[in-house]
Amino acid sequence: MKYRADIDGLRALAVVPVVLYHAGFTTISGGFVGVDIFFVISGFLITRIIMDEITAGNFSIIRFYERRARRILPALFIVLLATIGGAYWLYFTSDFVSFSKSILSTLFFVSNIFFWTEAGDYFAQEAHTRPLLHTWSLAVEEQFYIFFPIALMLIHRFLSKGLAALLWGTTIFSFIISVYGMYHHDKATFYLLPTRAWELLFGALAATGYFALPQKKSIREIASALGFILIVATLFLLNDEHKFPGYNALYPCLGALLIITAGKDDFTPRFNQLLSFKPIVFIGLISYSFYLWHWPVFVYTKHFFYGSLTLSQQWGMIIASLLLAALSWHFVERPFRGKTSPFNRKQIFTLSGVGMVLFAAFAYVGIQQKGLPQRFDGEVLRLASYEKSKYKVPRECRPDKQKKPLKAPSCIVDNASEPAKIILWGDSHTGALAPVLSKASIRHNLSLGHYYFMGCPIFYGLDRMDKTEDLCKDFCKLSAHKIINDKNIQTVILVGRWSDYTQGSTWKYGPAEKKKREFGTLEERQADYTTAFHQTMDALLNAGKKVVLSYPIPEIAYKVPNTLAQKLMLEGQMPEQFAVPFENYKERHKFIFSLFDRYNHPNLVKVYPHKLLCDDKVCKTYANGHALYYDDDHLSLEGAEYILPLFEPYLK
Repeated sequence: MKYRADIDGLRALAVVPVVLYHAGFTTISGGFVGVDIFFVISGFLITRIIMDEITAGNFSIIRFYERRARRILPALFIVLLATIGGAYWLYFTSDFVSFSKSILSTLFFVSNIFFWTEAGDYFAQEAHTRPLLHTWSLAVEEQFYIFFPIALMLIHRFLSKGLAALLWGTTIFSFIISVYGMYHHDKATFYLLPTRAWELLFGALAATGYFALPQKKSIREIASALGFILIVATLFLLNDEHKFPGYNALYPCLGALLIITAGKDDFTPRFNQLLSFKPIVFIGLISYSFYLWHWPVFVYTKHFFYGSLTLSQQWGMIIASLLLAALSWHFVERPFRGKTSPFNRKQIFTLSGVGMVLFAAFAYVGIQQKGLPQRFDGEVLRLASYEKSKYKVPRECRPDKQKKPLKAPSCIVDNASEPAKIILWGDSHTGALAPVLSKASIRHNLSLGHYYFMGCPIFYGLDRMDKTEDLCKDFCKLSAHKIINDKNIQTVILVGRWSDYTQGSTWKYGPAEKKKREFGTLEERQADYTTAFHQTMDALLNAGKKVVLSYPIPEIAYKVPNTLAQKLMLEGQMPEQFAVPFENYKERHKFIFSLFDRYNHPNLVKVYPHKLLCDDKVCKTYANGHALYYDDDHLSLEGAEYILPLFEPYLK
C-alpha cells in the first residue's frame, strides 16, 4: 500500500485534541473524539493491507498477528513498566490492587470490559485516576482484529459478491445499537466493541471502495474541506454532557472518512496537503506513543499535585509526554517494525510471550498481596486505611432492585427490638451517620430506622441526576408514605448531598467527582428542587413529625485518607491539616442555604455540620489523629462521631 503522509497528519489531528482535552484545556471540550478518528484510520489502513494481501493470494493470519505484535506491544510494555513504577511509589493498597487488575486486563486486551465494570462512566473523575484507563481503545481495536481478518478471508473465499452488503449491513447495525445504547446502556455503549465496531468499519468501507467519492477534483476538495470542518466543529461544540458515541460520534467519523477518501488515487486536496506538512506528519508518526504516554503522565502528575495544576504544569505534562513519545518512537517502535527490524518472527512472539508472563506475574502478586502494604510504614497505612472506615448499609435499609414491585424499606439499625421512633432518611451521606446515631439513640432507649438510596434525592418527584436509576422516585415515594403513616415514627432526620442534585459535582478547585448530567439547566433543576423540597417538608410536618434538617456536609474535593497519607509519605511528617477554603463551601452551597433558610416551622430543627467541621477560614479533614472522611465527601465513622453533638439532642 502506498504511503500517505496525510493519513499520519490525520493521526496528529486525532491525538493532539485528546491530549489537550485530558490536560484540562476546556476549550477543546470535544477532544475525546480523537479516539473515534483513530478507529476510522485504523479500520482503513488495516483493511487495505488485508485486502491487498488477500487479493494477491498471500495473506497469512500468522504474519498479520506478528505485525500487530510489532506495532502494539513494544511501546505498550515500556509504558506498562513506567506505569508500574509510578503506581508502586504513589498508590496505596486498594488503588494498587485495582491497578494490578487493570494490568491484567490490558495485557489480554479486555481493559474496555474491565473499566466498564470497574470504573463505569469514562467522564467521571473517579475513572480519571486510573493510569491505564486509556487502554480501553486498544482493547476495542484488538478485539476487532481477532475476528475481522478471518471474516474477510472467509467472505472473500466463499461469498465475495456479498462483501459490500455484509460490510454495510454490519456497519449500520452497529451504529443503530450504538444510538440505542446511549439511551439505555450508556456506559457499556461507550466501552464495548459491538457499539464501536461501526467506526472501524467506516475505515473498512473506504479501504474496500464501498464508500467512494467521484473522481472529480472539485468534489474531492469540497469533501476534504467538509471533513475537516466536521472534525474541528466537534472538537469545540461537543462536550462530556452530550450522549456519546451514538449519533454524536458520526460527525468526527464521517469527517475522517471524507478526508481519507478525498485523498485516494494519487490526488491530494488542499486540506490533505495541510495535513501532509512535515511537523504535523511527525506528530502523527509518534501518535501511538504519544497516546500511550500522555495519560499515565497526566494521572500521576495530578495525583502528585493533589489534582490542582497550574497552566505551566499542564503544558509541562504535554511537553514531557511528547518527548517520551519521540524517544519511544525512535528507540522502541522503529527497531521492532519494518523489514529492517533485527527481530524475526520467532523472537517477536517469544519476547511478547515472556513480557506478558512477567507483567501478569507482577499483577498477580499485587492482587494476592493485597496491594503490597509492606511498601509503607504503619502511620501512612493507618491514614490510608480510613477509606475503609465506612458503614455497610443493611439490605433491608435500601431498595432491593431485583424485586418488583419495589417495597418500602423496613430497617432498624443494630436490630433493636422496639419499632423505630426516629428515621434517618437520605442518600449515601447518611451511611456513616447511621451506626453512630443508632448507638446514641439506644443510649436513650430509642431505636433508629434508616431509609437509604445512594445518589437519590429524597424530595418528592426528583430523579437521580444521572438518571441511571428509575427506582429512585418510587423508593422515595414509598419511604415518605411509610414515614407519614407510621404513628410510631416521631422524628425524621434528613441528611443528603443536597447540592449535588442542583449544582452537580464539578468543582473549580481540586478533582472532585465529575458526572455526566442528563437533563435540565441549572435554573430548571433549582426550580424543580425548590418545589420538591417544599412538598416533602410540608407533608412531613403536616403529619405531625418532628423534622431535623441537616445543612450540607462540607465536600473536600480530594480523597482525604489517601491525600493525608500521601502528604505524610512525601513530606515525612504528620500534616498539620489538609483543608479547603470555607469560602468555597459557602459558594458551593449558597442555593441550598438560601432555600433551607427561608423554610421555617415550629416542628423543624436545623443543624449545621459546618459549624463543627469548619472555621471562618477552612473546612478541616483531620482531627484528633483521625481522618474525618473516607473519600472526598462522605464522613468516616470518626467524622460522624465528630459531629454527633449536633444530632444527639434530638435522639432523646
